[in-house]
Amino acid sequence: METTKTIYNDELIKGWLKEIIKLVPGITSELSDDDIEIDEDTITITVVCKLGIRPYQVCLMAQSMIYYELSRWDDHHPYFINVIIKEIKG
Repeated sequence: METTKTIYNDELIKGWLKEIIKLVPGITSELSDDDIEIDEDTITITVVCKLGIRPYQVCLMAQSMIYYELSRWDDHHPYFINVIIKEIKG
């Protein structure tokens, strides 16, 4: 029996990432397409954090949620995830 592998395009991944980031506490605004950059095996996401939240915790939480969801799609997901805080708002 032949197995097939689903290929995910950038638009599908960006749409999915926008929904997942909404679940991360400490991120204040929704993502736009300009906030997500996909370059071969790296996904870079720039976010706006709330004031009073430790930025490293927000980044780690976002990364772990994204990796978890990617692993549900495919055990061999090829992406590295970078979360960059572009601004902290009160």
